[in-house]
Amino acid sequence: MKIARKIRFLTMGLLISILAIGGGVAVVASEEEAKGANSDVMIYLDHPILTSGGTVMVLPTEVEKEVWVQQQGLENPAEGDRLLDNIRPIQSADRRLGVIVSATVSVVRFHFPRGGNYKFAFAPLDRSKASDLEGRTKLLRHGEGTDVDPTTGKDVHQPRIITVHVMGSDANEDKSLDADTRTKFVALEHYYTCRKFEQAVACDVASERAP
Repeated sequence: MKIARKIRFLTMGLLISILAIGGGVAVVASEEEAKGANSDVMIYLDHPILTSGGTVMVLPTEVEKEVWVQQQGLENPAEGDRLLDNIRPIQSADRRLGVIVSATVSVVRFHFPRGGNYKFAFAPLDRSKASDLEGRTKLLRHGEGTDVDPTTGKDVHQPRIITVHVMGSDANEDKSLDADTRTKFVALEHYYTCRKFEQAVACDVASERAP
């Protein structure tokens, strides 16, 4: 099936910066001028991507607030990370979410409330090894794209695609850009092996199933 991707390198209304925080280097993104509740998302990197490097494509996905506030009873590694209370405090109306990524090419999709905002950051899953990630994340692209939904055959627009390169012994930027071009951004669970988290999912692109 033909997959159509249209990447716009600079998406207006998106603020992205790279800054250092305790526990590693964070790539942080947010919607410009958005108000209301926020999703604050920590993407924890485990081996092999933490060791070898790779690519993480992040899909912030806007949902109705009634959906966003629901407690799904799923895994949320950020809830037990007390270090975040000091280095990334949130407001009472916000939600702290977390996912764990290990595959060297991964897609992370998380929810944020309609009319609200989001931030995301990277850290080693083992927080005692913060230095293992410092200076190793680089924003490569942010834009939008269109993929074909395999269940309907219709185009689906993905307004936010943020591609981050994780430097490592087996990774380079060309590989990350190639992964961005080949990866599908709709129906993730149809194509890939995915791990569900509270209001989020992390998928291993290398696990792509045959059509």
